[in-house]
Amino acid sequence: MNFRSMVRRGIAGAILALGTAALTPAYADVGNSRFIASDQTIRDRQTGTTWARNGNLPGKELAWLDAQKYLKSMNQVNHGGYSDWGFPSKASLEELLEVCSRVNITAGDRKSCAEILNASGFRNIQEGLYWSSSKVGRNNFFTLAVSTIDGTFKNISKEQAANLLPVHGGR
Repeated sequence: MNFRSMVRRGIAGAILALGTAALTPAYADVGNSRFIASDQTIRDRQTGTTWARNGNLPGKELAWLDAQKYLKSMNQVNHGGYSDWGFPSKASLEELLEVCSRVNITAGDRKSCAEILNASGFRNIQEGLYWSSSKVGRNNFFTLAVSTIDGTFKNISKEQAANLLPVHGGR
């Protein structure tokens, strides 16, 4: 905000505008109408869900318990201004991956979900499996993971390694 706009808005309006800007991550449109991104997060305008923008923050696949520890460390440092990162639910992943089916239907040239999400403003989404918070039935040893190659869900052991795409609020 420059000096002239502060004068036009009055001091109270200027303080309010500056204070709000300091508390809110700066988001920028990333070239399509669905997502807007800051440096560390990306928000889905359609669903209101905020994701970690980097789809490979740990730099490698992690077993379930290691992924939980990683989420805890993200929360301790307030990654992207949030302290409630968690595993996404199956429903949140389905909403996110809807963009893949729309692009593939429109383009006719079949691309992986990883390619489409990276082109939509995410960074470093890997082709492979990503953890979800949705467990398989009553079994605590297996959970659902989504493939960013074809968008399908698979039952995997929590001892297996998979990628992590944290979601704000563990939604």
